[in-house]
Amino acid sequence: MKGSLRRRGGTWEWRARTPEGRHISKAGFALKKEAQDDLNKVLAAIADQRFVRPDRLTVADYLTETWLPAVKPTIAYTSYVNYRSVVNNHIAPRVGDIPLQKLTPGHLKTMYAELSHSGHRQSTKKEPKGLSPKSIRNVHTTLHRALNDAVDWGYVAANVAARAKPPKLNGEVHMRVWTAAQLQTFLAGTKKDRWYPLWRLIAMTGMRRGEAMGLRWSDVDLEANRISVVQSRSMWGTSSPKTPRSRRSLDLDPETAAVLKRWRRQQLEERMLWGEDWTDTGLVFTREDGRAGHTQTVTGVFVRHQHLINKQLTEEARKKGEEPALLPQIRLHDLRHTHATLLLANDVNPKVISERLGHASVAFTLTVYAHVLPGIQKEAVSRLAAVIDG
Repeated sequence: MKGSLRRRGGTWEWRARTPEGRHISKAGFALKKEAQDDLNKVLAAIADQRFVRPDRLTVADYLTETWLPAVKPTIAYTSYVNYRSVVNNHIAPRVGDIPLQKLTPGHLKTMYAELSHSGHRQSTKKEPKGLSPKSIRNVHTTLHRALNDAVDWGYVAANVAARAKPPKLNGEVHMRVWTAAQLQTFLAGTKKDRWYPLWRLIAMTGMRRGEAMGLRWSDVDLEANRISVVQSRSMWGTSSPKTPRSRRSLDLDPETAAVLKRWRRQQLEERMLWGEDWTDTGLVFTREDGRAGHTQTVTGVFVRHQHLINKQLTEEARKKGEEPALLPQIRLHDLRHTHATLLLANDVNPKVISERLGHASVAFTLTVYAHVLPGIQKEAVSRLAAVIDG
């Protein structure tokens, strides 16, 4: 396969033909040698079946009109929504106008720097707020997958995201946990709340919010004090658990089982009260009319309760002339982390903890909760010394 060179005005142009018979060309080379070198690269790519014909498709058009519709049927809806959000909020506004075949690692490095400085949706010109390294890595992961598909589908010759490294996590831990005493304070202060059984269940099992909200009574064995995690709920509906390991059975402590039994009786009473207007979802955690609870609603209630409890603690301490022992503000997901750290602190086997959390491996569990290990090791050494030295 050969191409040709010709002079056009003061520059050089090469011309060639693809295996399909399509004529291609590129002009603007100052020197004949530059045109020949570029032509040689194109001919080699054609011979090795690596050639991708020039295309004006932009990054935004590829992601929104080709890639997202193509992957939507193949992934969980929650994953699709996350991809779509990343594309619309972070990638398209920054590199969307660039032709897909002109995208470079430099473009991506610049985008990651911008996201780190002012990528948060609450960011303003006066008060820029950046995304966390973890969030930027999520952007990178999304784009990396999309460009891998672009290579497979013949839109680009190489995945430039493979040569653009996102920020390192540097071992940062995005979690805050409560001590056993703080958890007791919260649970005692929310016993009269409708969602108390939910808080109790997550804190005592380490379930994810979506797993708890997706729990059905058919998955609960209150005689054996055991539940099965087989599905998850989000604001977009019900889906399979996050990973295969997330499908698991969990033992309940007697008090949590008793809480669920009382909750079951309350729900049956509400069902009788609502009669034909009751919506039978089969779910454990529902609204008064049986409809599924909204995940964002329960999260908001969880946060409000922390404020109310701290307000009460402040008032009580003021009357005594003392400093209040306030609850650190945590996310609902941090109840899961609290469960894990309390188990680790009480010498529970990490393998058991990993299985309860539905992690892929014990190594992953220990990596996530590495911040707890130094204190545990110190206590273990003290115990060993006490045994050896008497």
